[in-house]
Amino acid sequence: MKTETAKNNGKVGNNGASKNGASDSKGNGKADMKVLKDQPVVEPKPIDVNQRVQKIKEARGLTIKTDRVIETLNRLREFKFLADDGSYLTISDRDNKEFSTTNSNLIELLVEHLEILLDGRAKQLEDQIVAFEI
Repeated sequence: MKTETAKNNGKVGNNGASKNGASDSKGNGKADMKVLKDQPVVEPKPIDVNQRVQKIKEARGLTIKTDRVIETLNRLREFKFLADDGSYLTISDRDNKEFSTTNSNLIELLVEHLEILLDGRAKQLEDQIVAFEI
């Protein structure tokens, strides 16, 4: 359908509309046609089996780490501390140096700090799994 409007000089025009209803920015009634050039078809790269296996191993490694962190966090949360509970904490290294304490307040603070660290690490690993691409 052709729309006609009156212009200021009294002439009736088609306001840029062509016979087929298309309009152009020039207002001459001819529709601009853009010709798309043939673009080369991009074929997918062949799948390298070794790379795919390596990616799967990486993904599995992330899930194993996540499971281990969550298991450690759950075991840590099982501890209950009371003021005179008789809690005992020992930390030792490979050189057999040890730190031991029975101070339940200190032990509780250490456990709370470990929980915060493990929560952060679990979140970080989960984000890596979500963002992982094979």
